[in-house]
Amino acid sequence: MINHITEKYAESRRTSNSRTRKGLLHTLIEEAKVKYNVSEPICYKNVQSCVQTRFKRKSLACSHRGTVSPMTPLEPIILEIALQRGRMNQPLTVEEGLHLSNSLIKPGSKVEEDVISYLKKRGQYSLTGTKTKSPDMLLGSGYWRGFRKRYHHRLVSKKGVQFGHNRSEWCKFENFEKMYDLVYEAMEVAKVAKKLPEPEWQNKKGEKVSNKEQAVGEKVEYQITHPDYILYVDEVGNNTCQKEDGSKGGQKMLVGRGTEARTACSTSDTHWTTLGFTAGNGEPVLCVIIFASETLTVEERLGVDIPAPSPQDDDAFFSEDHHGPGKYFSGGPRCRFRGIDVPCYVTCSPKGSITSQILADVLKWLDNRNVFPRDDNSPTPFLLLDGHGSRLEIPFLQYINDPKHKWVVCIGCPNGTSLCQ
Repeated sequence: MINHITEKYAESRRTSNSRTRKGLLHTLIEEAKVKYNVSEPICYKNVQSCVQTRFKRKSLACSHRGTVSPMTPLEPIILEIALQRGRMNQPLTVEEGLHLSNSLIKPGSKVEEDVISYLKKRGQYSLTGTKTKSPDMLLGSGYWRGFRKRYHHRLVSKKGVQFGHNRSEWCKFENFEKMYDLVYEAMEVAKVAKKLPEPEWQNKKGEKVSNKEQAVGEKVEYQITHPDYILYVDEVGNNTCQKEDGSKGGQKMLVGRGTEARTACSTSDTHWTTLGFTAGNGEPVLCVIIFASETLTVEERLGVDIPAPSPQDDDAFFSEDHHGPGKYFSGGPRCRFRGIDVPCYVTCSPKGSITSQILADVLKWLDNRNVFPRDDNSPTPFLLLDGHGSRLEIPFLQYINDPKHKWVVCIGCPNGTSLCQ
């Protein structure tokens, strides 16, 4: 197409005694797009620069297009994810873009072979890493610059602009209707639900009824077949500081007239987050506690019941006699699900909030205990989450898409968790 545009441009320049009319190249590009049936957007600035350079060099036709990136088959996926993240107000950084690009290179695949061969020919392949990439990354910042240049007409780099979340923009009927449709479709893919031949009215017990008066809610289009393979989770933040606590349900106390009813409280500022994983059948599956800290000691992870007898020596410290409910190392809340004991998962992060790596580790905690067996006849575990940014970062996405422990995950409307509940 560019050869055709260059020839037409050169012909116009030769037949014109003066400068070409304004907008000539733009017109030629539009005509060429129609002739060659090009529907995708192109960068006019790049095409115009290429045509003018060829004309100045008196080399109108190009015999080859130069070296093609070995990542070409995967770049449309990277582009679409980058654009979608931007629409979701969670744009990719350079580091996240590189991690995403490297994560799409499957070990042992033809793309990996092509990338390694490409790097070796240019003396850029290293098993120890470089200043711009770690040892486990094939692609570095040079690739990302080239990627941005190739898609300059669709991607731009800008400074971030802070904005406030507006619940009213997301919590609309149309958004929730679309969310529900997509969630049920994903459930069908995970084989935890199946679509009914015809929508039907159902009562509280999930039984089919004949009319709307006997039913609860709208008509049901899907039947949940494996509720024990469906997980829901939400997080609740808390703090040990009680100075800003409420009045304990409005409870009143007796004091002398003219004095305040003061009660002792904790003023130490320690933040933590609790997550409760619940199955589709209503059974508790796992409790997760995340403390605001850089590290946790063994005692902090196990939890200490102060009134219980304490171990007297190091050997007793590790004895099972001192571990469990009612004992010195009582631990967090334990769940029993599908006949399996699931201990509380205790961890930490700098701010006591959920991260992508912690979320991946939590699913690994469940998979290591074979809570959701995976075989040819079993469904894929399904997880419904809110729209927190940690759900869209590399560690979590890598884990749930690993064929060894596949998860089907859906994300609800941002700022709409209370309405979903």
